[in-house]
Amino acid sequence: MPTVRLPIGRDEIVFELLLPLQETHIEEGHVKRRTADEALEHCIGSPRLEELSKGVSKIAVVVPDATRAWQRVPLMAEPVRRRLAQCGVESVDWVIGGGQHRLPTDEEIELILGSAPSSGDRILAHDALKAAPLGKKTTAGTPVELHPAVVDAELVVVLGGITHHDLAGYSGGRKGIIPGVAGKRSTQHNHGLAFSGNGIHPGVHCGSLDENPIHRDMMEFVRTALEGKKSFLLNVIGDKEGKPATYVAGSIEEAWAKGIEEAEALQGLYIDEPADLVIVSSGGYPFDIDLYQAVKAVSATYGAVRPGGGLILVADLPEGLGYPDFGTTLLKAMDDFGSALEEVRQNFTIPSFIALKTVKNLVELNSVLVTPKTDIEYPGMVTHSLGEAFRHIAKEAKPKKAVVIPSGNSIALKVRA
Repeated sequence: MPTVRLPIGRDEIVFELLLPLQETHIEEGHVKRRTADEALEHCIGSPRLEELSKGVSKIAVVVPDATRAWQRVPLMAEPVRRRLAQCGVESVDWVIGGGQHRLPTDEEIELILGSAPSSGDRILAHDALKAAPLGKKTTAGTPVELHPAVVDAELVVVLGGITHHDLAGYSGGRKGIIPGVAGKRSTQHNHGLAFSGNGIHPGVHCGSLDENPIHRDMMEFVRTALEGKKSFLLNVIGDKEGKPATYVAGSIEEAWAKGIEEAEALQGLYIDEPADLVIVSSGGYPFDIDLYQAVKAVSATYGAVRPGGGLILVADLPEGLGYPDFGTTLLKAMDDFGSALEEVRQNFTIPSFIALKTVKNLVELNSVLVTPKTDIEYPGMVTHSLGEAFRHIAKEAKPKKAVVIPSGNSIALKVRA
């Protein structure tokens, strides 16, 4: 029987699995690995950045905040600024697009931008409460509000990264604008489209775009917000370990669409039939620093488990549940899902929605959390022992095979169609 090694915090769990492994497949062979500079040379659906910058006096470069450290933003920001400087651009507005996150510290700004800014540049942190209204709405009613520097810019350059996302289907692309540099009212209304009737819209989950109302509204928001401006995208795509693998550049829509194809290949883990049992680690530190971060591994795998099957999550959780909104909603949803859903509908936050969806995702499964923090709340059994977790699942779900995933926050487990 196989020996299982799973990261937990800065350590690992070693376990002799008493089941054969279910075969998994990856399809990354056709992805061309490109550096950021190589992507900037071969743009998709757009002229090169150098061409777009001609005759432009106001340029805003939107970058993600420190919560997206895996993207290694300086590797994108520095070549972008270098190319603009070669074209004679003396001043750029760097807008740190943290959506509704707290404002970044000076230390975080340095980590985000590296050596990219020039002496004539401005560094601006986005405050969602101070966004400028454009007096426009999307078809779904989302008010279009943006950071003032983005409103004033003639050329908007958006940097970011592409991974599977539980709310928007995929990150990157349009997410640099909303929620990145959008107003709080814009983001709240857009994210509120996650609900349908008395539940969560079925199109809102990892990898879902065509049937996802949040994604559709985001795309319309960006088209409306950037109407009459030049725009450009540079996005990094992570691999199955959450590390930068390749880049796409060009049109915000077309280059991002190419990036989605490559994210599918780099991050997709395929099985031929639904799994009896998934044993998944979030990937160790920092992916399992708290439960709010760690349950991304649940979102990425639960859909490939058969009803009544088992899902074991391995996570260190030194900071417990994480965001207060997440913990409060998780407890409420475990006790009274309908009441918790209505509360989140009335006062939407990302952590509270993720808590709600975590409970919903696990309702048809036998779930166990393996963690040293055994006093933590979770919609399933909690234990410090992977052996005890396995025995519990073996009794309840009677699995014949298991899928073992050491980096669940960086992949998406899918049943091959």
